[in-house]
Amino acid sequence: MLGIALAFDGIGMVLAAVLRVYNFATAVMLVSLLMNVITLCGNAIALFGWLGLPNYGLYGVAVSTVVGRLVGVIVLFF
Repeated sequence: MLGIALAFDGIGMVLAAVLRVYNFATAVMLVSLLMNVITLCGNAIALFGWLGLPNYGLYGVAVSTVVGRLVGVIVLFF
């Protein structure tokens, strides 16, 4: 799971740096905000078992973090 998260994180950093060079820093900031909100909500749902889901604990937090970073990378591509 860690390798997948680091791959998305590395790709996201490269894309963010390229967009900042071309003066799209606001877009990078908004994508980062979206990514962090998705991660925060996913962590709360997975950790505390909200919305009727079971408590997944640390594995659920890892999955929601990877999903948040994946969404960020996908949005940065566009």
